[in-house]
Amino acid sequence: MTLKEYLKSIDSYIKNENREYEAIKLLLIEKYYHSVANFYLKMDDEISNEMIIDLNKYIIDFIPVQYILGYSYFYNLKLKVNSNTLIPRNETEILVELAINKIKENYLTKKNKDFKKVLDICTGSGAIALAIKNNINVTVKGSDISKDALDVARENAEKLNLDVEFIESDVLEKVDYNCELIVSNPPYISYNEEVSELVLNNEPHLALFTEEDGLYFYKKIINDAIKKIKTLKMIIFEIGYLQGEKIKKIATEICGNVDVEIIKDYSGKDRIVVITL
Repeated sequence: MTLKEYLKSIDSYIKNENREYEAIKLLLIEKYYHSVANFYLKMDDEISNEMIIDLNKYIIDFIPVQYILGYSYFYNLKLKVNSNTLIPRNETEILVELAINKIKENYLTKKNKDFKKVLDICTGSGAIALAIKNNINVTVKGSDISKDALDVARENAEKLNLDVEFIESDVLEKVDYNCELIVSNPPYISYNEEVSELVLNNEPHLALFTEEDGLYFYKKIINDAIKKIKTLKMIIFEIGYLQGEKIKKIATEICGNVDVEIIKDYSGKDRIVVITL
């Protein structure tokens, strides 16, 4: 059977079961064809049983393509991912870009010579921490409660030759680090919120869901950070698109008179909160 014949045979199933053709294309290009041009040039070539097995993992079993491949791309880095880690999203790159710019504004321009230590809380695969370290020469550490996720983060750091320390900790419980900047993409989905089947059945619930309508970790991180880290000057969060004003209120209640900026993502939805202490 040729690739064209196979794709045609499953066309109606893909549409009926909400499988994305672009995901199938990504899997085939990444693992077998290595370029878009080659993918289309080889449409009339026979496909192997191995290819069909991989395709069925996504089409039938509905496993994310990144988990089938074992890696994902994020901010120009190729990162190992598996079922113990979230798959890095494009929206999270906004947080990384913003963090790098804030560091440059405060450290490289000499406004504040000490603005050079970063902590990534709920680091998962290490995507945010490693992307920041790869782009600017500051000290970066990451923390996570999941030992399995940290194993992946450390492997990513080693493969990329990036000097980032990862600490097993429930938020700041075991972290002793006088940083100036905290970045975090914590669990922020409430338990009664609907999520896609692909995410719900595959990605780690520990990194997705939390209590208090998805606000638990924002409260805990802000509260613990201002008590424990006296050098802290800024916190940058990724948030759910309906959480911006709620987190602004939380920050004001805990910290008093602080500057809180809400930044939108590529689709115009609230996605990042910057708290300047």
